[in-house]
This record gives sequence, C-alpha cells and structure tokens, in this order.
Amino acid sequence: MSIRVRILGPVQLWADGAGASLGPAKRRALLAALALERNRPVGLERLTALLWPGPPPASAVVNIRSHVVMLRRVLASRIVSHRHGYQLILNADELDLTEFETLAETGRRAVRAGDPARAEPDLAASLRLWRGPAGDGVAPGTELEQRLQGLDEHRLHVVEDLVEVRLILGHAGDLVPLLREHLAGHPLRERAWAQLMLAHYRAGDPGAALAAYREAHEILRRQLGAGPGAELIALRQAMLERSPSLDRPRNGSSGGHLS
Repeated sequence: MSIRVRILGPVQLWADGAGASLGPAKRRALLAALALERNRPVGLERLTALLWPGPPPASAVVNIRSHVVMLRRVLASRIVSHRHGYQLILNADELDLTEFETLAETGRRAVRAGDPARAEPDLAASLRLWRGPAGDGVAPGTELEQRLQGLDEHRLHVVEDLVEVRLILGHAGDLVPLLREHLAGHPLRERAWAQLMLAHYRAGDPGAALAAYREAHEILRRQLGAGPGAELIALRQAMLERSPSLDRPRNGSSGGHLS
C-alpha cells in the first residue's frame, strides 16, 4: 500500500492514490504530530502536551487511543504501538515535509557552490508543495501549532532564497509582484524589502526602489518603533550613489552566498 501524508497546508492522508477521510480536527492534529516525529516513538504524555493547550482533559489518553484506532483503518501497520505511545512509519517520499526539506537543501547547496541556475528549479519545486499554512486548521494555542508555525518560517526563508537566486539570474522585473505578495503577508521581513528594492533597481527603476525603502521605513517604524536596520540603510545609500556593486553579477554566479 502506498501512503502519502501532507501537512504543508491542511492535513491530508492518501492511500493508494485516494484521499482518506480523516474526520475530526483532533485526529488530523494527531496525524500531524506523529508525522513530525516520523519513525520515532512518541509517548502519550508528549502527544497530550502537543495536542491540548494547557492541562489536558482526563479523557486525553482515551481520546488519542480512539483516534489511533480510526487512523489504523487506513494506515494499518504503519502505526506501531509502544508501551506508552505510538510511532508512525513513513518513507522519505511519503511525507511532503521531508520532500520540501530535501529539495530546499539541495537548492541551497547549489547556491553555496556558486550555481544558481541549478538551484532555481529545486527551490521552486520545494515551494510548490505548500498548499497553505502548515497544518492549517490545527487548534490554536497548542504546542503542535507552534511547531507547525516554525515550518512556515522555514518556507519564508526559502521564498527569499528563491528570490535571491532569480535576482542573480536576471529576472528582476518579474519578481516585483511576487515580493509584493510576500510582503503583504509578512511586512516586517527586511530581507524581502531589500530584495524588492534591488528588483526595482535592476529593472531600471531606482525611483521605485527608493520609494520601497520609504515604505519599509514607515511600516517598520509604525509596527516596531524602530526604523530599518543597517542592511537596508546601506542599500539605500548604495542606490543613491549608483554603486556598481548593485549590478547583476555578469557571470550569473552567486558567489556561494545566501543571506
């Protein structure tokens, strides 16, 4: 039986190419928790801490065992019982998170090796695995939600890694809409503001680049009470001076750097 567990978006379970009905939100959360600890035993005490905000109810263990029974109707022997917990057995290609991490790291290695053209398809493919926030629909306030939010933070870094690669490859003009969408949801990410400025600048619009700096300055001041950091300030100054350092590398090499 082929299995596919997807947690990069709403939690989903596929068996032999067909989607399985997972039922209640707590069951989907349990599957996500076991998937995050794939191939490792997870104790019942740990599972209750992940799945319930604050002290768990007296029925927590019975609740978990009941959900495991239902998950086993699809997963069968993939869920292994231990004395005080459970273990979900998954191959590397059966969990979207594993595939995302593998593709993202392969792309980053190519950047560090100075080969952005080889990095671009892997970074782009890693992001296509996302269908929304990780574990979308998991109950708020739980430790599981916090762990899933950490995956979302990783995704944001990969988005910016891909933008950096595409800037090196000369796609500056095409990046403005992507960066605008990215910053609309995450307006405090100074690396992305710097990338937006550079995209405008390399597309031949230094005025728009400086306007983006002013916009970043206003948003950061309003939401954080502080202006841009040293990188954005230095980038603005370099643009005012039309520094040659801002031009796209002629050989398309990244120099092995990721911000």
